[in-house]
Amino acid sequence: MRALVWTGSRKLAMEDVERPAPGPGEVVLRVCYAGICGSDVSGYLGHNPLRRPPLVMGHEFTGVVHLPGPGVESLRAGQTVVVNPLIGCGLCDRCQRGQPQQCRRQRIIGIHEAGAFADFVKVPAAACHPVPDAWAAVVTEPLACAVRAVRRAGIGLGDRVAVFGAGAIGLFCLHVARLCGASLRVLVDVDDRRLEFGRAFGATHTVNARSLEPVDAILELAGEGVDQVIEAVGVQETRRQALAVTARGGRAVLLGLHQHGAKLPVNDLVRRELEVVGSASYTEEDFQAALGLVDDGHLVAGAPWAVVRNLEEGPTAFAELVAGREAAAKVVLAVHPQER
Repeated sequence: MRALVWTGSRKLAMEDVERPAPGPGEVVLRVCYAGICGSDVSGYLGHNPLRRPPLVMGHEFTGVVHLPGPGVESLRAGQTVVVNPLIGCGLCDRCQRGQPQQCRRQRIIGIHEAGAFADFVKVPAAACHPVPDAWAAVVTEPLACAVRAVRRAGIGLGDRVAVFGAGAIGLFCLHVARLCGASLRVLVDVDDRRLEFGRAFGATHTVNARSLEPVDAILELAGEGVDQVIEAVGVQETRRQALAVTARGGRAVLLGLHQHGAKLPVNDLVRRELEVVGSASYTEEDFQAALGLVDDGHLVAGAPWAVVRNLEEGPTAFAELVAGREAAAKVVLAVHPQER
């Protein structure tokens, strides 16, 4: 079968690899669509220590059940599904508390196991959720990340919120914050095209950090600062700015992962009693909430913020994302697309 294989920093190539076979409790899916995540781009650059070459990446995906393995009765061949790629052990204290994203022995499809940038992928049957539309459902995984981040932020009715980063997850955070009742919703990015997408997702104000100082702009809008900030970029400067615009007693959620380290103004955090929390992936409850939003038609893939490339165009798509030549907030690779 065809697979897009990452073999090292900035090295991606189509290869012919062996088709997987399902074990007990597993299914093999014929992949329909697979989204490129920002963490995939970091892996492509060699900046993500969790990913080790050679690897078939791709953890945001939908597919059609091709071959159920022994003992699988919950799914049948031909069903369209979206996959939760987080595989918890189900036995450790984290899993028992309903926190599989903190599992001591967690595996992630597309990171620790071969992912969906291929014709076929093997997954646990329990990770599959039947959906009516493979195209619409491909956003479920990044949307679940946004649901989790907004919950971690504690955003509620009338809150003032800033989101740094207008990638797909940043846009989804903005959307979920609007659904939670946030009254002021400021989006910060360096790309006017993506900021325009942000307005469609519910931004009341946008700030281009290339032309305006974000801290000054947000403080002018929100006085002493915003109640909650979600930082979905993951570099030193945006982390600094996010903390600087958080009001006394407010909460900053750090979601971006591009830069490993950062200097934090600890004395300032102490004096202003800021809460700084991380948000990594999602719980099963978050994933189900994201599925509900997709089913309700809150997000429609295929709008201008999302573009489709064929699987063979994967190397070019990654190179364009790194170079900043891709305007879309989400690039989706079509492997075996369904008719729409």
